[in-house]
Amino acid sequence: MSTELGSTASTEMSEWLVYGTVPSAWGGAVAYLATGAGPIVPVSVYGAGHYDNSVAVTWDSTSGVASNDNPIQFDLLTSEEVQYVVVDDVYPPDDLVSDPWLLIDVTAPLPTPDQGDTVFIDAGDLSVAPSGVAGVTLSAYAADKLCDWIAGAAAPFGSRYAALLDTTGTEVVGGSYARQAITVGSPVAPRDLWRTLPSVTVRYLAVFDALTVGNEILRVQLGGDLVVPIDDGVSIVYVAATVEGAA
Repeated sequence: MSTELGSTASTEMSEWLVYGTVPSAWGGAVAYLATGAGPIVPVSVYGAGHYDNSVAVTWDSTSGVASNDNPIQFDLLTSEEVQYVVVDDVYPPDDLVSDPWLLIDVTAPLPTPDQGDTVFIDAGDLSVAPSGVAGVTLSAYAADKLCDWIAGAAAPFGSRYAALLDTTGTEVVGGSYARQAITVGSPVAPRDLWRTLPSVTVRYLAVFDALTVGNEILRVQLGGDLVVPIDDGVSIVYVAATVEGAA
């Protein structure tokens, strides 16, 4: 199965990672089944044992993975092929365009059920493990905090700082090097952030949650290694970059 955050959740996750802004409370409280065209409607809206088209879902978080904390049962299905398990804050009216919080593609559609069949999803069968996008690596700390957010905890917020890492992933030390504050929004023009660096080969740009020490949030590998000669008084230009959320 593949899992994709909706655009709202993805945007809020990205802004938390890069800027430290506070995301909304996690809104993935109900689950429903869907085909590629929209939600699957049960045989009888008011049939015995029916649960109003969607099922409440609670989340648990451990070791960088968030998973459903309760079993989920869908009764009285129609004869339609199940393509998605959708998680949202409310049951949508008629389609998938309502920007769900989480869209889980079952990859190989579930066999078309007979009318009136039941689909049962056990506790722990729905899982979300945050990852980066191409060239972006989330730290274990950030993945844990994002999963805690999905499980209902408030995401820690605060300032973000850009850092340079060498070929081994170790932060640069020496010269006039220091982490630089990241401000919300893209700069109008490139800005000089680092001058008079020590002799070093820079491979990554990283984001931390503190000016010194703190926790690494993510790192981005540069397009190519940047070799800095000793006492060159080099200036590295910081150019706005976009980091998108994925799960």
